[in-house]
Amino acid sequence: MKQFSKDKIQRMRNIVSGNHGDKTKTSSGYRKYNKKRREGEVWEEDGKTWTIKNGIRQNKTKLGEARKKIKIPLSCPSCGGKLNNSAHKKMYRLYSHCLNCQNLFEHNLRAKGLYKEWMENTIRDNFGSWTTKQESRFNNWFNSIDSNHYITESGEVEDWSKLTSETKEDLKRRFKEWIDSEKELTEKLLNGEKQC
Repeated sequence: MKQFSKDKIQRMRNIVSGNHGDKTKTSSGYRKYNKKRREGEVWEEDGKTWTIKNGIRQNKTKLGEARKKIKIPLSCPSCGGKLNNSAHKKMYRLYSHCLNCQNLFEHNLRAKGLYKEWMENTIRDNFGSWTTKQESRFNNWFNSIDSNHYITESGEVEDWSKLTSETKEDLKRRFKEWIDSEKELTEKLLNGEKQC
């Protein structure tokens, strides 16, 4: 059984009673001078931003909001079930509830006859996100094409930035054709048409 030291017990008593800044032990000789901070106060020290929350000094980071978004609770907010399985965790990241709640949601949609419509809308939304990402990647690459220099194995610098305007237009056209063919394929799959 783990034993707690007296100063840790005193610290917890101080936090519970609201005396967050009280000492937990006495010492002599060295005295560190700290400015008294209040609950919710934000200050900068040693290049870091600090705050006091519930009587505890905490470091505020740039990634604090991102950390909150990816944090998975111990139990499902909808049903209270444990989120200790990877399938439950994946569903929580997607829909903010566990796999059991998602199954119940989909079961209710099937009972009402709305499942197919919901699934098609979900697939179309996913395809739209994918298309946006691909277009962004293509545009980033296409805009950097004029500054492309490559060094061969022999050490020679090759300049590939001198593409003609016809070649650039051909690249754009082929990319658009590829996106359109993927969209057409997705719609065929949604409509239940068989592929050759």
